[in-house]
Amino acid sequence: MGKVIEHVDLVLFDVKHLDPQKHKEIIGVENGMILRNLRNCSGLTEIWLRLPLIPGFNEAREHMDAVVQLGKEVGATRCYFLPFHRWGEHKYARLGLPNTYANFREFDPEEITRFKEWYMDQGDFVVFEKA
Repeated sequence: MGKVIEHVDLVLFDVKHLDPQKHKEIIGVENGMILRNLRNCSGLTEIWLRLPLIPGFNEAREHMDAVVQLGKEVGATRCYFLPFHRWGEHKYARLGLPNTYANFREFDPEEITRFKEWYMDQGDFVVFEKA
């Protein structure tokens, strides 16, 4: 990674869950290497930490707070929350892969509003993308 990181100005770093077991249940692998790579990027380039919000998996307030804290620890300049959507579902069938997200629902607008209200005091550090 060291040779690549010298040539980039920004890393968009996705973290899906901080708990290794929960990460493995949904994603299929533990997150140890992912989190080590994030920490290795710290201080070397600008980082935008991104959390795809998945209903019933990682939208608990405590978990979202922990992700914001992690972002601050690694010196991220932004922490993006990206609400789950179904826009890419057709890709799974085309690739002949099972859609492991088929049973997740999308967030309703009231939930997104509540999430935004939780982090109003974070200024531009915490950003919610539109679903």
